Amino acid sequence: MQRSSVSALSLTRGDDPLAARRYSVAMPRYVVRSSTGNLSPEQVAKLKASPKVAVVDESSKMLLVDAGEKELEEAVASFGDITVHEEMTYSVPDPHPNVPKPEMPPAKPKRK
Repeated sequence: MQRSSVSALSLTRGDDPLAARRYSVAMPRYVVRSSTGNLSPEQVAKLKASPKVAVVDESSKMLLVDAGEKELEEAVASFGDITVHEEMTYSVPDPHPNVPKPEMPPAKPKRK
């Protein structure tokens, strides 16, 4: 997914953080992981309760969140063992690329 250059939607406290994604506003997504292994339930609950951070997907070891960089830093400031990285995406190659046909030499005239 590429980021689009659409005008920003201002989010105020209490607004739906996923509204920015639904209205095509580029909002970075971050991967939040614990360097000690699994995230504690308290850490996950605190991130889910934050009004400016939306948890998109979660597993026992990491979360994918929609948030601004400052808002996410504020939300994880009290967590000592957390690492935050911006989500990386890769384009999928075309499984059926178009290969141009080779040019055929002109046909030789038949001998009689």
